[in-house]
Amino acid sequence: NLMPASTVGTTAVKLPNREIAEVLLIKAAATNTGVIYVLNNSGVTANSADTTDGIPLSAGEAITITPFMAGRNSNTIYCIASAASQKIFYWTR
Repeated sequence: NLMPASTVGTTAVKLPNREIAEVLLIKAAATNTGVIYVLNNSGVTANSADTTDGIPLSAGEAITITPFMAGRNSNTIYCIASAASQKIFYWTR
């Protein structure tokens, strides 16, 4: 299930409600100027505290997340960016 691109800024956003049967892929747009941080916690931060910083994705980088890690739903995953108006693409299967 290809989902539309989403804009991520300096406030954490939750991915939409989609079942993850096998994998969730999140890719940072190649044109991003900031870093996207991904975590399964609404308290995700952008490079401010080791205990709450998400996994960083620079421009063009991607991460795959298993159903086990996300509780079988993409709405448990939060993203935040180090700069306004960054873009991610995501896909589930």
